[in-house]
Amino acid sequence: KDGVLSVEELDIAIASGTFSGTLQEKLISLRDDLMITGEKTLAWKDFLADTMMDKKLDFLHEHKIRQAFNHLKKANKSNISISDLNEVFGSEKIAKELLMDADSDGDGEISYEEFRNVLVSDKDGIDAK
Repeated sequence: KDGVLSVEELDIAIASGTFSGTLQEKLISLRDDLMITGEKTLAWKDFLADTMMDKKLDFLHEHKIRQAFNHLKKANKSNISISDLNEVFGSEKIAKELLMDADSDGDGEISYEEFRNVLVSDKDGIDAK
């Protein structure tokens, strides 16, 4: 209700045992981290960011990645082009930066695989292939 997850609420969630093994482990790890730092609460947005970015939790399902990819590319094309990015982000500079970050094969476009790799790479920037 207040946008904050308390250690007590986290304990209740863990004790309920209704989560998958991986998520249950993540909740326990998160609780342990809070206890080590002495913090008693965690903002929901920080909790979601932490869990959503962890590829091991598999929140970012393949169909969601495909949806995002399809949203960015033109319907009649197979890859995302710099003009697609420019149209979405309204800046050629941003479009070029995004293309440089994602275009691993250097063909000037972002394939689905390149797009997916950027999204599922781990927090340290290591490719998740």
